Amino acid sequence: MSALQPLHVYRKLLRSAGAAFKGDTFMLAAAQREIRSKFEEARGVANTEQQQQMLAEGSEAADFIRTSIVQAAMNDRGAYEMTIGEEQIGGLVEEITPDMKLPRERKKKA
Repeated sequence: MSALQPLHVYRKLLRSAGAAFKGDTFMLAAAQREIRSKFEEARGVANTEQQQQMLAEGSEAADFIRTSIVQAAMNDRGAYEMTIGEEQIGGLVEEITPDMKLPRERKKKA
C-alpha cells in the first residue's frame, strides 16, 4: 500500500462533503470548518505511522460521507424527501421522524 498524502486526503474529504451537502451552504460550511480543524490539530504529529493511520481514517471518512450521507429536503407539500444516488444504493436510511432535532441555520449578526 502506498503512503497517503495529506493534500490528497484533504481534497477527497472536501469533495465528499461538497457532494453530500450540495445546495446546503450551512452544512457545507460546517463540514469544511470541521475538516480544516482536524487537519490543523494533526499538523504537529511527527510519528509517520500515526500520520498514515490518521490519513487512512480521513480517507475512510470521505468514503463514508460520499456513500452514507443523504440529505432530505422539504418538498412543496411540506414533507421531507430524499434523492438517493447510485453511490448510496445499498446503504441504510435513517428515517426522519417528527421528534428529531434537525440543524437550523444560525442567523448572522449584522
